[in-house]
Amino acid sequence: MDRDSRLNYDLADVGPHDVHNPDAAPESSRIAVSRTVRFPSWSNFWELPVIGLVYVAHVRYRRYSPRRLPTFTSMRLPEIYACTATSTICVGLSDELEEEVLGDPDLHLIEHVARSIKTQLFADKVFMNKVEQCVTDDHWKVFADLRAVYRKHYRLQHPGILGNLSWWHNHIWHTKETWYKGAILWQWKFATPDANPIDIIPYFTHLANTLESEDDDFAYADYGLKAMIPFVVSIPFAMAARWTQLRAVFRPMNGLQRLLLWATIYPDTMQRYQHYSYLRGLRNKKVMADHLRKKLNLDRNIYRMVS
Repeated sequence: MDRDSRLNYDLADVGPHDVHNPDAAPESSRIAVSRTVRFPSWSNFWELPVIGLVYVAHVRYRRYSPRRLPTFTSMRLPEIYACTATSTICVGLSDELEEEVLGDPDLHLIEHVARSIKTQLFADKVFMNKVEQCVTDDHWKVFADLRAVYRKHYRLQHPGILGNLSWWHNHIWHTKETWYKGAILWQWKFATPDANPIDIIPYFTHLANTLESEDDDFAYADYGLKAMIPFVVSIPFAMAARWTQLRAVFRPMNGLQRLLLWATIYPDTMQRYQHYSYLRGLRNKKVMADHLRKKLNLDRNIYRMVS
């Protein structure tokens, strides 16, 4: 089975609607148009009541058995449990968003295409070496210019500091080299010469983020670990600072520890939320999904051909 056939076979289980409900295909061209209001599923937030019960038990235990050993941090129990609860809420919101996005047939197909490119093409080092050999400096320059044009367009649409933060939030999860390779793979498999580059480039970005992911759950463990290391390293220094009892020493260290702990939440939880949030915001998703079905010879009236 050649590489194109393998990719088509892998994508054959994704289509516009369920074969048991052929009239369920939604007709929408832009995801920004009115969405159905969805109430949170408590199955995605079941840890919150558990955290609350553990906190109450912990507080009552400390009343009867005060701590005698020195503490690792100056943070109080409410702060520590609030940080844990916030992280849990972020994970639950990501679960909610994933269910919403993958419930959309068009977005489901686009996501499945990106993951298939990663597993079938990008992971094959021999194949990617051949791709790189075929790519000239002129090819790189074309995609570099496209990215620069889109960056300028993005700044006009999202000016100021918040716009820069938004760009950073969506693009820190991949390198430029991966972005260029993803753009080349996408254009090679699903060339869209008539499309507006401003509409196509976000698909390159989504693919690049997918290619850089560690696994299908998009849990960037290395980012979370790197964020936790400074906090762990700060513990002995914070203990020493409190031992001096000099406010000018231990107060800044206490503030730094709080900042470091809360800073671990973003890299540990936000990448997965960003992944599905960015996917949900793709423009002309129905047009792109129909284009992919045509390229992959997928029947629009069949949702699941391979189980």
